[in-house]
Amino acid sequence: MNVINAFMHLPEIWERASEDGADKNKVFTCNNRSGWLVATVDDKVIGVVDIRRVSGVVAEFHPYVLSAHSRLGVRMVRMFLSWFQDHMHDDVIKLQAFIPDYVPGVYRAALRLGFQHEGTSRQCFKKHNIIYDMNLVGILRNEIDG
Repeated sequence: MNVINAFMHLPEIWERASEDGADKNKVFTCNNRSGWLVATVDDKVIGVVDIRRVSGVVAEFHPYVLSAHSRLGVRMVRMFLSWFQDHMHDDVIKLQAFIPDYVPGVYRAALRLGFQHEGTSRQCFKKHNIIYDMNLVGILRNEIDG
């Protein structure tokens, strides 16, 4: 767990986490409703995925990719989808994520991976004093390419 706490407090990650409402004193932990996965490629940490169960059948996830490894972001999400298929309880049948408008490439990548646009939450995210919309995307377990 020290790896997660150290990673989340890296300046480039902490900026994003704090915008999402994280508390500087928070200890990032795992329990039966939420957890963290460390993504590695060739023994290098490229990012982490925050996953939490939001209902009996839905889990929400938020990937954090180090900027030095941003080109591996899609690969990291594919690795996560594989983990989801293999390790998440079968009763969780849907994954969803909120993607802010200021990262259109992430939104397009999610659609290429099979996620569907499920709605827009208007004017709900603030970054550097600019307010953005958030796109909700989702994918069902049976839609994930194995």
